[in-house]
Amino acid sequence: MVQCTGVSDGSTRMGAGADIADDVLECPLVPLDRGSYGPIVFNDAQWARMQATFATGVCDRTKPGTGQQPALVWPSYLAPNGSVTVGGAALPAAP
Repeated sequence: MVQCTGVSDGSTRMGAGADIADDVLECPLVPLDRGSYGPIVFNDAQWARMQATFATGVCDRTKPGTGQQPALVWPSYLAPNGSVTVGGAALPAAP
């Protein structure tokens, strides 16, 4: 088992560079760049395996998620009867 270190909850996403918000469901991809892994040096066999594993690219954590939009501060909800409830209103009793 690989243990992620240096992250608050040990998740693999955060270990791979995801933000603490962990709110990206799909990330834009960038091609692999052999020089972008800091002090890690890949031999040719390891790099070939990386290219085969991540043939379409890796997450670009410098950009927002694909289709990601800012959160609404006060979302509203349309009830089946057509009335609108604005965020912050109490929920009805459980059925």
